[in-house]
Amino acid sequence: MHGGGLSERKVFALALYHGSRKAYYLLQKIFSLPSPRTLATAMKNINIRPGLCRNMLNLFKVKVNSIAPQEKLCAIVVDEIALKRYLSYDYGSNNRAVMQKLGVTISKPYAFFGGKKLFMMFDPPHLMKSLRNNSKRHGFKNGEHDVPWHFIEKF
Repeated sequence: MHGGGLSERKVFALALYHGSRKAYYLLQKIFSLPSPRTLATAMKNINIRPGLCRNMLNLFKVKVNSIAPQEKLCAIVVDEIALKRYLSYDYGSNNRAVMQKLGVTISKPYAFFGGKKLFMMFDPPHLMKSLRNNSKRHGFKNGEHDVPWHFIEKF
């Protein structure tokens, strides 16, 4: 067994699947490899605690070693973050409406609740996802020029 309860076979299958899905599907026809659904279920069952996770770092290493140098220029955005006392991470239209009703603004990014000062901010990973999705859907402008999403993909 590998850390987190995964067998060596599943760890290998996950690395292969995330390294190249085309290769995985080809090898799945030849060898007895778990289905993508089984791999997704296995990923859900991994017990990950706060802090550095060596298993995840090893999976990143496998992925990074399998991509071209120009694809390695990236930012790793972690979608879960530790909350400090009285700090709330917020996003979404309902939450924006609540923030507005509480009088939260850029210059006053907090509200009082139960006698305690609560700081609020939008969740950066979700803001980045929204920016990407809107750019894919609508493109964007660079000065007077429209820039469709396929130019970003080619870049």
